Amino acid sequence: MNKEETKCGLSTWTFMPLKAYEPPAQPVPETTDWKPGVQAFNDQLYDLKAGFPLGIVGLFGNAKQLLYAWAKERGAQVLEPPSVSSLLDGTAGLWPELRNPSEAFFVIPAFERCFLRHHRGIRLARKLVESVWAQPYRLIIGCDAWAWKYLCTSVQIDALCSDVRTAASLMAQLTTSKTAPDLASQIKDLSAHAYVLHTLLVHDGMKASVLPQLLPFRATEVLKTLADLREQKLAFEEDHVWRVSPEHYADIRSHLAKMDFWISDA
Repeated sequence: MNKEETKCGLSTWTFMPLKAYEPPAQPVPETTDWKPGVQAFNDQLYDLKAGFPLGIVGLFGNAKQLLYAWAKERGAQVLEPPSVSSLLDGTAGLWPELRNPSEAFFVIPAFERCFLRHHRGIRLARKLVESVWAQPYRLIIGCDAWAWKYLCTSVQIDALCSDVRTAASLMAQLTTSKTAPDLASQIKDLSAHAYVLHTLLVHDGMKASVLPQLLPFRATEVLKTLADLREQKLAFEEDHVWRVSPEHYADIRSHLAKMDFWISDA
């Protein structure tokens, strides 16, 4: 059995219905080479007999990276996320490319970047669902699992994408470190910490300047919370974007569930 296979004998690049996904019996190594995934997705796209739009769900930006690589190889038309400011003020419009349906493939690699958990920030996602409903677009939507869960409830994205797929490699996460902090004592009674962690997961990261507009806390409290999370190694900042530390993902997910936050299925 080679490294591309799990104990159960399925390739880590076997794209399966999200609702049927179960963690593989053996840990899946972090993906650094997307070529096998691109080839597998290309080979399976028609074999899946999937209807469009097709949803591809992952964790920590893995779906985005796969689809960017796949779109480049196939010459598919990539629809980039709008600016954060246009999401916040509700002016983000549908992509002009979608005005004229064609036989081309359209790809939204990072749908978690196309909405904000905000009363105006969800408008574009709702427009997409309502506008694409009856159109014959060959549209593939990549999204992180936490964002997908939120969008299923808020705009019924699962009604638009009746076929949602994932692969073990897209859900790969690092093993929780033995030196992880005691999360129960760190975030149990600190609602700001929990809300910030949850929001970072829903959007697969967020700039510090945007977080106060999405949370019921003062900007100073949000900034202090980010500093605390960084000190505890629960979150980190890279390229001005704050993200949850993958090595502590399992513990964070478990504790958010205990605090009655809704959580991703993966």
